[in-house]
Amino acid sequence: MWCRIVEARYRVGGDLANRFPRVSPRVSRIWHNILTATAQFSPAIRWKVGDGRTILFWHDHWLGDGPLNIRYQRIFVLSVAPLGRVCHFKVSQGPNCIWSINLSRELSWEDEVDFSNILLELFLVEFNDPLPDKALWSPQPRLGFSVRSCYKWVRRDHPPLQATAMKWREISGPKIPLKVKAFVWLMFQERILTKTYRAKWSLQADILCPMCESAEETSEHLFITCSVARQL
Repeated sequence: MWCRIVEARYRVGGDLANRFPRVSPRVSRIWHNILTATAQFSPAIRWKVGDGRTILFWHDHWLGDGPLNIRYQRIFVLSVAPLGRVCHFKVSQGPNCIWSINLSRELSWEDEVDFSNILLELFLVEFNDPLPDKALWSPQPRLGFSVRSCYKWVRRDHPPLQATAMKWREISGPKIPLKVKAFVWLMFQERILTKTYRAKWSLQADILCPMCESAEETSEHLFITCSVARQL
């Protein structure tokens, strides 16, 4: 039911037909968050080829170690169908097919190498026409999506929870005023209203430190690395 409401409200195809919707200034917060989450989780989704009608040839991760538009940028910018589906690039039917990649100009000798590498990867692709394309959750492709695996994947670039708990014990232990502890904790979590933090919410345009004017005003810079602040 929720999927039907989103599809009807924002006119999004149920088969992921519109992978690059435009965000207007009047877009609702719900839709804005959905688009943000889609951009964050798309690198964790790998596609298994079926009929090739859903997978975006250049933008989706379905071949090799990542999307073709990232690994072969020089060839991608020459493509006359940057948003084409996989099925649009195959000429003949059957498991092993002939591929046709139309480009806007002839390739230079440097681009010929990348183009040959693409063709070598495509040579190993096998279609399963009766079945639709299938999206796989790459962190655990055999077990599929789970909230636990999703949480681990989201926090892959963050410090472990043990380190966070250790920081809190170090702060809460000394006998100092509670308001100071709360401020230091917010500083560790990058929640101080610095210019960089305000810029994330479109509340600040200039993010340079007003004292040294040589770096972005983050919590670490403001209290530790700023040359002017260190002299105070």
